[in-house]
Amino acid sequence: MIDIEQPVAVARAARHCAQLLSRSADPVDTGREAARLADRFAEHVQPLLAQHWEAGGLKVAVGSVETLTFAAACGRIDANSVSSFFSIGTERTGILVSIATCELIAMFERLLGGEGVIDQASTRLPRSATQFASRFEQCLLAAVRNASDRDEFALGAGGGAGSEKAPFDGDEAVWHIELAVSRPGGSPCTLQLVLCLATLGLLTTSRAASPATGRAIGMRGLDNSAIGEVAFPLRAVLVDTDVSLSRLMRLEPGALIPVALNRSVPLLIEQAVIAHATVGEVDDRVALEVSQTSLPGTR
Repeated sequence: MIDIEQPVAVARAARHCAQLLSRSADPVDTGREAARLADRFAEHVQPLLAQHWEAGGLKVAVGSVETLTFAAACGRIDANSVSSFFSIGTERTGILVSIATCELIAMFERLLGGEGVIDQASTRLPRSATQFASRFEQCLLAAVRNASDRDEFALGAGGGAGSEKAPFDGDEAVWHIELAVSRPGGSPCTLQLVLCLATLGLLTTSRAASPATGRAIGMRGLDNSAIGEVAFPLRAVLVDTDVSLSRLMRLEPGALIPVALNRSVPLLIEQAVIAHATVGEVDDRVALEVSQTSLPGTR
């Protein structure tokens, strides 16, 4: 039998560490968040399009990520495009995804035995491509949900010009994302995403793993459960900062990298966020005071 000494709870609560919290947390870098969303969308849409278009070796790469007015973003989108608006929460928050009609027609004709050559004169989907376009739209919806970790996204409006489908004002600031879709021996296509600042803010503030669901852990309680003494690797992410490659190459003993600690520190097991905590100090040691948990049966 392995005898493991049980931990003893500390009676007093951790006090906030003034030195660690002397600097307020950096504001959310919306540019980095938009780029992160673009990367995740490209990652998730790639296998879906490869399967839907039966295109082995298909690749999706992120091109530009920039802020524009909605009117300017619509100017980047082909006038003859197939656009779908996927909404979340309210009808004014969501993501618009567009592709030129001629590019979608080329993929449809390729599946029918054609070469998949893009004809700029093709501006209307044939009626026979209705089911094909609908399945393409479902691929985009799945990619949006997976990239944002939000299953609440739903198709708000589809099948038309972007300026008609998205409920944004012409002078409203939006994020415009371009993704290049390529396949061996084929003409490249372009997917364009447009989302308002409120949508990005909604996705940024809620980007945490969902709380654990299902039955309680240990049917007889943790004290009498075989899983009660199982050790899990718990990680606390204190800081997440970007450092250029040139600066990394110049690092040497004594070099300083200024960072700002988040006041709310996520605690993770693998990739699942199970709690949030604040940085504090106990007996001259850095400590974390749990402020919120996501485990079932806890407060």
